[in-house]
Amino acid sequence: MRHGESEYNVVSRINFDSRKEIHLTLRGKDQVEKTAGELSDVRFDAVYTSQFVRAQESAVIMTKGRRIKIKVDRRLNEFKFGFEGENVEVYYKLRAEAEEIVKFKIKDFESFLDVKRRVSEFLQELKKQKYGRVLIVAHEAVVQAARTIFNELGDEDAFTTSIKNCQYFMFDM
Repeated sequence: MRHGESEYNVVSRINFDSRKEIHLTLRGKDQVEKTAGELSDVRFDAVYTSQFVRAQESAVIMTKGRRIKIKVDRRLNEFKFGFEGENVEVYYKLRAEAEEIVKFKIKDFESFLDVKRRVSEFLQELKKQKYGRVLIVAHEAVVQAARTIFNELGDEDAFTTSIKNCQYFMFDM
């Protein structure tokens, strides 16, 4: 699932640096509580989240009242595409001009295919753990990548289909 609404979501700012603490908004906390209620009957064997505060805050709300440890994995981190603190439209304009948007990247940063590779590596390792149900609280590009890995959508369709805050998907491994 994607984390709840964050302070930067409200102002359309980019944050890919996990050391910068961008928290959930009150609305974001409410979104997560609603989703937690929807999934209250689902038993999770493990919970994973990224290194980002907004995802970790979401995971804490999702696991309230459950006896389960939240595990952090950097491979679930936000898409590192540059422009830290800038308006997301700056990135979208450049991406729109790219020949293949899933391969587009700024030097020293990631493309969508790079995100997909690290998420795939994480999921392959997770599969070996033989958990029943796992909750993963991460970011839009991570969820988009998972949708391609599980053959729900092709790369470009997944990458250009937005994921709402607290939107979740269930996949069979």
